[in-house]
Amino acid sequence: MRNSRIKLIGIYIAWLTLCVFLMICRVEGAAADGSISGAVRNREGEPLSYANIVVEGLEIGTMSLKDGTFELAGLNPGSYRISVSYVGYRGQSRLVKIEPGAENRLEFILEQSVFELEPVVVTGSPIASDPMKSPLDISYIGGRDKLRLQTASLGKTIENIPGVTNMSTGGVSGKPVIRGHTGERIRILADGVSQEYQQYGERHAPNIDPFNFERIELIKGASSLLYGSDAIGGAVNLIPLKPQFGNPEGTHWGGRLMTRYSSVNREKSAGMRLKGGTDKLGFHGSIAARRAGNFSTPDVPAFAQSGAPGDPRFTGEIDHTDYQQYT
Repeated sequence: MRNSRIKLIGIYIAWLTLCVFLMICRVEGAAADGSISGAVRNREGEPLSYANIVVEGLEIGTMSLKDGTFELAGLNPGSYRISVSYVGYRGQSRLVKIEPGAENRLEFILEQSVFELEPVVVTGSPIASDPMKSPLDISYIGGRDKLRLQTASLGKTIENIPGVTNMSTGGVSGKPVIRGHTGERIRILADGVSQEYQQYGERHAPNIDPFNFERIELIKGASSLLYGSDAIGGAVNLIPLKPQFGNPEGTHWGGRLMTRYSSVNREKSAGMRLKGGTDKLGFHGSIAARRAGNFSTPDVPAFAQSGAPGDPRFTGEIDHTDYQQYT
């Protein structure tokens, strides 16, 4: 008897739940029968296809068809804000009230507007920074190292820097090669001013004497492009001497004298650097002279005489390798 009563109560609860569920579905079905239709056009009346139509605050939206028309169905009664957007046009939004069983129609006329994108900054470091204030891959020669290495050839002077070789066509003619780039792919600057010296020619060396500068800087890698688009292979910047002034104790004078002799071509070099300054005036100047004869090599049979592979093409004194230089 007790089991029958419990079973009867369970059946009654199930029947009541089913009735409530059917009533809710009927109410929602009757309530969610509102719709919004319309069209999106421009000022000239031309349809705007594939415009975005969104019901703000709800995850409901659609796109306009090729003729510019659209339809949003299944909306409950209430007030909604409809937003329309289209690339190249100023967006619009309108407030519309949905009545049960009613169909609402909206016409959107969009006006053209300038479409601006935010600038995209690409940086190779974890933190974005100003390229002009970023550290650069710089090698330099100065002080005693420069006095020991400097020659009449700029390429010969800096060839000991890693990644740099010298393309030489004589004792005084040599241009730097930075990681395989030379000529018009590297830029040579004197105190930041680009030097033009017929870079495309193999025999045209930079018209710069390293003796007249205090320090030589070499910039490698992508940072060399800060010196110009033709510095894609690297840049060589020669830093000149700076005048010294502001000495309240009186006039200051100084100088340096350089001499050198090379036995291979009997080269004799001499240079003088003079600087001075007062409280409000400073100056500096330099002059260098070089004179060399022809290269002298061991006097052995040349290849043209012996025909033996590996013998040198020229021996003895090599003509047209002498030079004079004044800077």
